[in-house]
Amino acid sequence: ARGAWRYLAELAAEADAVLAPSRHFAAQLERRGVTRLVHTVRGGVDDSLIEQARSAKRNERTRPLLVWLGRMSSEKRVLEFIDAVHQSDIDADVRLYGSGLLKKQVNERIASFGLEDRVQVMGPVSHEAALAALRDADALVQTSIGFETQGLTPFEAAVLGTPTVFCDPVIADDIAVSPGWRVSSDSVEALASTLSEAVRELRGAP
Repeated sequence: ARGAWRYLAELAAEADAVLAPSRHFAAQLERRGVTRLVHTVRGGVDDSLIEQARSAKRNERTRPLLVWLGRMSSEKRVLEFIDAVHQSDIDADVRLYGSGLLKKQVNERIASFGLEDRVQVMGPVSHEAALAALRDADALVQTSIGFETQGLTPFEAAVLGTPTVFCDPVIADDIAVSPGWRVSSDSVEALASTLSEAVRELRGAP
């Protein structure tokens, strides 16, 4: 009832050390007064699952494939992503993995835009299947802003060699991989523009 940061501060007061899974979240804990010093220790990835995903053959396609993975909730900005796909009119396939409170609205919005031929809702999958999806994709689209403690899916995508379209600049800075694309603002228009740029580059167009 007194707020999440106060609750975390009470926990931190009893701890000998406080760890966070990313530099940007560690800085936020310090800025919010949770504790004076936070050590960054990444959650990492499961090496055996990564190797298993790497060893499988990648599926061949005729046009780029973008994937989105996460909980279908407002803070993940999944509806904004669909709006941007519609606005950009990209010549690419899009697959959304996950479920949540907005799943019905997601399906309705895809249908209302007539995107069924390009955008598929794959539903919830196992961790192994999610890694396979990242491996097969030409790019991951990360849409949440100011919400992630680490940004695990872009981290896993990077390990698998798949670039990311980053909406959150602090996650982009934390992971710091190239190639990749950064959306200039939190607007749907900016995301649509970056999706167009990414697909154009993935198709090898100037």
